[in-house]
Amino acid sequence: MKAIEGMSRAALLGFFASHIPVTLLMDGQASLFRFPYPKAMTDFIQWYATTFQDSHFLKAPNFDPWFASMITWELVFQLPYFFVVVAMLRSTEKRETYPEWFRLLSLYYGASTATTLIPILANNLTNPEPSWSLRVGLCMVYLPYLIFPLWMVKLCWKPTENIIFQPMKGIVYISFFGFFASHIPISVLIDGQVVLPSYLFPKGAVDLLQFYLSNAVDPLMSSAKRTTWFQAVVLMENLFQVPFFCLALYVMVAFRVWPTWFQSICLAYSAQATTAMIAVYATLIAEGAPLSTLGVYFAYVAFPVWLTWICVQASFSAPTKDSAKTKSP
Repeated sequence: MKAIEGMSRAALLGFFASHIPVTLLMDGQASLFRFPYPKAMTDFIQWYATTFQDSHFLKAPNFDPWFASMITWELVFQLPYFFVVVAMLRSTEKRETYPEWFRLLSLYYGASTATTLIPILANNLTNPEPSWSLRVGLCMVYLPYLIFPLWMVKLCWKPTENIIFQPMKGIVYISFFGFFASHIPISVLIDGQVVLPSYLFPKGAVDLLQFYLSNAVDPLMSSAKRTTWFQAVVLMENLFQVPFFCLALYVMVAFRVWPTWFQSICLAYSAQATTAMIAVYATLIAEGAPLSTLGVYFAYVAFPVWLTWICVQASFSAPTKDSAKTKSP
C-alpha cells in the first residue's frame, strides 16, 4: 500500500485525530460499559440529541442494545485503530509504503465501520418525529463517518505485494463452499421476508419461516418486532453478501490460483458480516433469546471470523508471484 500524501493525508489525519475525543467523550456514553462521565459531557450529549433529534442518544441512558453494541465495538476496535492510523499518517514523510498489516487492518476498519453506519442512517431517515430538514441535517452529521471509512477501503484495496492467494483445500474448501451455497437461498428467500412483503415469496419459503418462528424464539425475524435497523442489515446482506457468495462460488470453482483482489473482497465481507452479527447478538441476548436461537446464528459469525484468519494468513505466509518466479527453473 502506497503512503498517503498531500491533501488526502491531511484530511484523513484530521478526521482520525478528531475522532479520538469524539469516541472517548461523546459516543462512549452509549457503550455497554457505562463509564462515569462528567456532567458537562452528559449535558452536551443531551443538548446535541435534543437539538438534532437524534433518537439514538435521546434514549439515554436506556440505549437500544444494537446501538450500544456498535458503540462498544467503536471503543474496543476503532479507538485503538485511530491511534495506529494517526501514527502511521504522521510517519508518511519517512516512508514510501505502509506495511501489509496496516493495509489489512485499515481495510477491515473501513468495511466494519461503514456497516455500523447503514442501520444508524436508516433509523435517522425513517424516524417519523423530526421534520425532513432535521432528518437530513442529522444524516449529514453522521455522513463523514461513512465516507472516510469507505475511502480507506478504496485506498487499501490493492495488496502491497503481488501475493498469491492460495485456494482452500479439503474440508476447509467443502465447509466454505457449503456455507456460501446455502447462504444464498437463505438470504434471498428467508431473510428477504424481513424487508419485503411475504406475498412476493414462494409459499414454501413463507411456510418455512413460519415453521422456524413457531419453534424458536427469534425477536428479530418475528413480524411483530421487526425494526428498521435490522431491515437495513438484511438489505445489506442481500445487496452485498449475496453477490459476494455468488462470486466466491465462481472463484472457488473456476480458479486454480485465486486472484489477489479476491482477498480484499473476502476481508471486506468478513468485516461487514462480523460487525452486523455483533448487533444481532446484542439484541438477541437483551431480548432473552434462548441458547438454541443464539446457536442458529453461530455459523454466520464463525465463518466470517474464520475467513478473516485465512485472509490474514494469505498476506503473511503465502508466497508472492515474484518469489514463485524466482523458484521456477
